[in-house]
Formats: sequence, structure tokens, C-alpha cells
Amino acid sequence: MNKLLEKIIENFNSSEEAVKKAIEADEVHCDFNLKKAVDIVSAYDNFKQSGLSLKLIAITNGNPYSTIVLCLQSILNKSKITICTNNVMNGLNSTIVNIIGECCPKTLKPEFSNRLSVEELADYSANYPRMNIMVVDDVTEYTQLLKLNLPVRYVPIFSLDLFYDSNDFSSSVNTIDVYCDKHYINLNINSDANLERLLIKESKETSSRSVLILTSDTTKFEGVKKELDTKIVYMNFNPFDIYEKEIVDQIIATKPY
Repeated sequence: MNKLLEKIIENFNSSEEAVKKAIEADEVHCDFNLKKAVDIVSAYDNFKQSGLSLKLIAITNGNPYSTIVLCLQSILNKSKITICTNNVMNGLNSTIVNIIGECCPKTLKPEFSNRLSVEELADYSANYPRMNIMVVDDVTEYTQLLKLNLPVRYVPIFSLDLFYDSNDFSSSVNTIDVYCDKHYINLNINSDANLERLLIKESKETSSRSVLILTSDTTKFEGVKKELDTKIVYMNFNPFDIYEKEIVDQIIATKPY
């Protein structure tokens, strides 16, 4: 395995107490799993460098696994990144940035900011022409910054499109909605009796990496799954035990940014 990744894994495994204290300091519910974090780091042993070295800013919705992905992508691509969580889970995310940063060269050490003002983002953009500003899994923030003429781009990591074709699934949809909210997964919910047509149209227009279909007639969707070959498709299945790992494997395979 890549020596840098081995160091990062070792640092995560020895940081259980620091992670626990960070979560307590954040005073919010969080099911952050160190084993899942280590599995994500291990997956990057298959990563091949792509793209140019850049200065990066990633504005996220606070998902700690996104922080791991973004830091690893930037370091392995010889880029320098600043993670900004807009005051969501500052303690845990800054701890993760430190855990990873302690293992890498100073020139690539990721940085953390709890919030960057519009003026600061504009200054970064003006002073660093190769600065790449990403908004991750937060469509509202992305739209607001675009309206202010900032050169930002939207990057989905843990974003899920949910489609269902019957009110019989209402309870399941509510459970999924609550889960995604607690775990900082960007969830887009769609419902229609004529689900096949809606699903193809909406999924091609959204940038989410994954689709969850709840339906009483799975045979209707075999053809639809082929239409969505760039996405991970789940049907009548609870994906959340494996969700983060599958998304990371997809990112590594497709090298989207």
C-alpha cells in the first residue's frame, strides 16, 4: 500500500479519543465510524494521479467522509486544499483535516476554515487565477455563490436521488429522509405514478452519483437502469451500510475532479 495512506490509516486508528472529543464538542448527533473512514483511505490505494496541481477550496455541507475524500484527492493529485464547512461539524472536520495533514508534506497539508466570506472567496479567485472553488453537496450554497458571480462549480459526492411510485412507501421515504439529514447526505426526493419517465428525465438532469428506487414493480425498471449507467442504482434496497464505500470506489474509477 502507498506509504502515505498507511500513515494516515495508522493516525486514524490512534485518534479514536480525539475524534470522540471533537464530536462531543460539536454537540450534534453524529455516527462517524472510524472503520468506515479507514476503509475509504484504503480504497485510495487504487487511485492514479490525474489533472494538474491546483490550489483548491471545497465548501461542504459538513459531511466528514466528504472531508476525507476531498483531502485524499487533493494530496494524491499534488494539490493544496482548504476545507470549509460553513460552521457545520467544525470540531470533527477540523480534526480529520489534522489527522490527514500530520502525515503529508507541508506543501500539500490540507487546511480547515469554519467559514469563508464572499469577500474572501472573491479575493482568492482574483489573486490565484488557478484557484478552483468547489461547492460539495450543497445546491443552495452553490446557487447563491453563482448569483454573486463567483467562479464556483458544483461537485456531488454523497448525493442521492430517491424515486418512489406509491404512497405505500411514505414511511420508508420519511425514514430515509431523516437518516440522510443526520448523516449529511444530500437527498433529492421525487414521486410520480409514472415513475419510469420521471426517473430518466430527472436523473439525467441532476448530478447526483446515485439513485434509489422504491417500487412495487421492479420489472419496469430493468431498462431504466441501463439508461442510468453512469450512476449507482439501488432498487428496493437499503444502501447505507455500503453507501460511502461504493461512492468512493466510483469516484476513484471515474476521476471526476
